[in-house]
Formats: sequence, structure tokens, C-alpha cells
Amino acid sequence: MTGLDPAADPATDRAHAATFAHPDLEQIDQHAAFDVRGYAGSATGIRPETVDLSEFERRPLGERARGAVRLLVGAMSGTIAQLRDILVTPSHLESRLTAFLTTRAFEHYWSAHTLSLIADPSRAGEPLYAAPPSDAARLDLASWRPVRRAITSNLLGHDHVAQTATLGLVDSLLTARVARRLPDLDGRLSDVAGRLVDITSTHADFYDEQAELRLGASWRARSITRLGLRSFVWPTRRPDGAPSLGHLLRPSDLDPVSGHLAALPGLSRMRVRPSGRTGGVRVVTG
Repeated sequence: MTGLDPAADPATDRAHAATFAHPDLEQIDQHAAFDVRGYAGSATGIRPETVDLSEFERRPLGERARGAVRLLVGAMSGTIAQLRDILVTPSHLESRLTAFLTTRAFEHYWSAHTLSLIADPSRAGEPLYAAPPSDAARLDLASWRPVRRAITSNLLGHDHVAQTATLGLVDSLLTARVARRLPDLDGRLSDVAGRLVDITSTHADFYDEQAELRLGASWRARSITRLGLRSFVWPTRRPDGAPSLGHLLRPSDLDPVSGHLAALPGLSRMRVRPSGRTGGVRVVTG
């Protein structure tokens, strides 16, 4: 089906997104194997009481390890804001997707909270990330932005959900890649890192299945998703003291994420690359 896609350039994708179509939701639900009910019933995140925080109070993390942990805190602490944005899109009309997204937000909240205590035990209760520059803050907090996003996504219809799933997949894969680096920076982080990898791998399994089914069902969904990927930036928030991703991962470390993304229907030319402007990563057509 992907071979029938017209040229995947931004202008063509915008034109296709403007047409009306949507995938067969009943067929997608019928073929989805991920157990959302089981996941929602067993999810816990990483809670503070399950980690020996006193160890990190006695001997704080070194600069590089603390920076890596704070980078993950920034990546996960924005999940509630992302959930607010997503649930004004057609995603909120699908109960399985809504149940998954709210449970994921719960796991991210507790995991980010616990990681912030590990990174900076003395700063408990302080903001997890730096305030954005004034211009960015003005745009991000502008009251019209969520309204515009809601109107646009609902005009696009259910095909927009494929974009939600694909962006969530890339986010989960990148979080896991950084988490795998933590034990190399401080051996005491091995347990937390392993648990975080397990959590994000579960998230990736759900997103991967949804993206595969939805992108495979609709060329219009593929166009909408490519448009969304071209504006994707990770992490969306960088805390004080967090390093650029280039200090933690080599460009080759991003190849598995690119390979996973490129294997999805209609996304064979999309690649994850470092972003010098943001200090994180972005998705490019390569």
C-alpha cells in the first residue's frame, strides 16, 4: 500500500491532508492485539517509595548523570500538557486510545517526579524545567493555540490519530535510548533505568501497533503524519542543567529509532537526526 503513495513532499502532503477520508476504525480495533485494560490495571510508573532516595542524598549524582536524568524529567514532565492537547483531537473519541493515553500520563508523572528527586534531592518541589524565552512563552501560552489545534485536528478527522500514535512511538523510543545510557553514567541508576526502559517499551508496543494499522489503512493518514513529523522536536522541554542530546547519544545511536520509524507504512524516507538549534533531535526527510 505504501508504494501507491505520491511523492512525500510537504506541499503534496498538505494537499492530501485537506481531502476528506478516514480509516476503518472498527477494522483497526478488531486487529489490535495490545491489552489496554490489562495495561491500565497494572501500570504504576516509578514511585518514590520504590527507590532508595537516601542513597542519592548521601552521595549525589555526578554532573553528567544528573544532567541525563534531568533530560528525562523534562521529556516526561510535559506529558500532561501533551495529553491536554491530544484530548481535543479526534483521539478522545476512541476509548482504547484515551484509556492508554491517560494511563501513560499517570506513569510519566510519577516517573518524572521520582527521577527529579534522584537528580536533585535538595530541590524537591521546585520547577522541573526552565521557563522558555519570553517570545516562546507568549506563543505557547496564547489562548488561541489549543483552540486552533482542536479545530484543525477535528477537521482532519480520525486520520489525525495516526500522527498521534507515530509521534508517541518516536517519543517512547527516544526516552528508552536515553534511559539505557544511565547505568553507564552511574551504576546506581541501573534498576531505575531498567524499569524505565520496560515502561517505555510497553508504550512503544501500543504506539507501534496503532501507527502500523492506521498508516497502512489510509494514504491520507500517512500524509498527515509526515506533516506532523516534520515539526517534531524532542525533548519538548529541557530542564536547567540538562545537556544537549549530543552529549549523551551519538548520531549512530539514533539509527535504530530511524529504522523503526522508516519501517512504518509511508515513512520510509523519514529519519531522526540531532538538532543543533534545540539541543535535542528532529525528524527529517532523508
